[in-house]
Amino acid sequence: MKIDLRVYHEGKLPEDARVEQYALPLTIGSSPNNTIHLDSSQIAAKHATITSFEGEAKITTVQQNVIFYRGKQKTAQLLKEGMRLAVGDYIIDVLEFSDWDDDDDDEDTTGDATLLYTEDSDHEQEIEKLDSFIARQSAPVPEFPPPYFANEIVAVDDIRNGPHEVDEVTYLAVGGGVGSFVFVDHLVIYGANPKDIVSIGNFEKPYGRYQQLCRNSQIPPHERLRSNSDSCPDNIWGYPGYGMREMYHDVKRGKVGNALKVAWTLFAEPILADAYTPRSQDVFDYIDVEARRIGWDKIWRYGSVRGIRKTDDGRYVVAYSQTRDRAHPIHKLIIANYLHLSIGYPASRFLDDLRNYREETHDFYSVVNAYEAHDHIYKELEKNGGTVMLRGRGIVSSRILQRIAEAREINPNIKIIHLMRYPKTKGNTFRGARRVVENHWEFQPYNWPKSTWSGSGVAVLEKASPQERAEILTDWGGTTTARRADWRRIVKNGQKQGWYQIVFGSVDSLEKDNNDVLNAVIIPHDENDPHHTMKCNYIIDGTGLVADISTHSILKDLLDTYDLQRNPKGRLDVSSDFEVYGMENGKGKMYASGIITLGGPYAPVDSFLGLQFTGQRAADALAKNGAPGVKYLNGLQSVKQWLRWARGERP
Repeated sequence: MKIDLRVYHEGKLPEDARVEQYALPLTIGSSPNNTIHLDSSQIAAKHATITSFEGEAKITTVQQNVIFYRGKQKTAQLLKEGMRLAVGDYIIDVLEFSDWDDDDDDEDTTGDATLLYTEDSDHEQEIEKLDSFIARQSAPVPEFPPPYFANEIVAVDDIRNGPHEVDEVTYLAVGGGVGSFVFVDHLVIYGANPKDIVSIGNFEKPYGRYQQLCRNSQIPPHERLRSNSDSCPDNIWGYPGYGMREMYHDVKRGKVGNALKVAWTLFAEPILADAYTPRSQDVFDYIDVEARRIGWDKIWRYGSVRGIRKTDDGRYVVAYSQTRDRAHPIHKLIIANYLHLSIGYPASRFLDDLRNYREETHDFYSVVNAYEAHDHIYKELEKNGGTVMLRGRGIVSSRILQRIAEAREINPNIKIIHLMRYPKTKGNTFRGARRVVENHWEFQPYNWPKSTWSGSGVAVLEKASPQERAEILTDWGGTTTARRADWRRIVKNGQKQGWYQIVFGSVDSLEKDNNDVLNAVIIPHDENDPHHTMKCNYIIDGTGLVADISTHSILKDLLDTYDLQRNPKGRLDVSSDFEVYGMENGKGKMYASGIITLGGPYAPVDSFLGLQFTGQRAADALAKNGAPGVKYLNGLQSVKQWLRWARGERP
């Protein structure tokens, strides 16, 4: 039997972990000799085993170790597809089972396939069998990244003379997501040879992680994104935009009425109509088209980056792994002249009280993050009803609220407790403009004033000093949510009908009673009010994503190794071309994009337009510095390249 598992540390997004297929039996523990090695002090050297038992898979603990399922402690558990287990501070998602292929019968595993531990059995013989199995699977575990990564500058001779496979390229994009894709798209359109470019990431599709975040936060393919549509990641010119393309396809299909609705939205937004946003699947489909056009499948390669260093010849070396199997590792090195860093948000945000509860109880079923898979909650609500406590009041929470309202159409016995830390009666003010606030929700068309996209706000921020930029960004305010009619109506109707309640305060403690009901002790915002307990069946944390760059291992390593300075907003300090200060290496240049540059010369860096803005700035800088193949895209060349894009021809 084989089993597909996804293993990741709690607090991280499951989508960041690659799905691996394993043959049974397998072992789990903190020793590197296990099939699945989990580096944690909370996990025993030989913690658990998954074995084949009467045609099914069973996970069992070794001796007195602990696994959890739905927050309940287990010593043995038959596995089913869709289960989520907790082993120490790691999560194991059980995804799929499959039988042996004909060509997998070379090794006799029948003696191990019946390894099974029960709470009352004598473990001595079983442990001897497990030791024998581990011994057969054992292999020397090479140190990676190599020891010379302890140095700030790495000798190229050491790299080439080492045991690891080494590639050398001109351009390397680290991250592999939409930010990397946009940068690579600019390079190819500017004239760089795709053969000279590599992008490393965890998802084959450049939008893979973004798509998972959308789905988990309840934006399915037919739903519209809650983000800007001022640019298109598949089209560096932005014309035609998503709205015009949607109108064109609607007319072709005879849906003239839908086309007119889109036309009205584009003409009247955001005063007389809700701001236009594209359907998520349309965005992904268009990126697929552009990916085929520039040959992304030959540029991208799977890998988890483990370290970045400067080389002694003015380049950079990146260490990356292509498997999590510590007994049979695939570790590689790649040297590049120019490096681009776009890793998105380092992690999902999780409120301290909820994190503490999950660490203590391993209850990943009833207390969830909005960005992790949690469809089971809506299925349970539609079937049995219940009460949900929602945390946060940004764009994610507004979509979760809308999804719960959809569940109420199936089962009206659903209530929402919306816990907000404090009342919000006035929006952020900048000069003569102020954000609208309604029912303690702060609204704006997108995540920054419109002038910051391509108007006067861009010039103001670019000319400002680093400290002035931080002050301006504070005045403009952070991400909230768009002033859309649908969820404004939900809030009003919910309050009027009594199934939506806003509560101000924070959680002092959280526990689950014998009836599987969560009891949250609330500290009111008004300190004169007494503490009180609120009961609910589920808690969804919609407070967003973590932007602190020190929470990402690669960024923290760069900060520590090269003593990089942060800007006043705590992100990477970058130039107007988005080159990372302190990472220049002779002719070698490192650029960055996305939220890790917030506080630099551009405000909406985590938007589609922000990624295109930074990608263009970096490409222009490379052209100016004479990077191989990259030529400045003047007016005539731009028109020629747009025509090639419109016809679907390679750049």
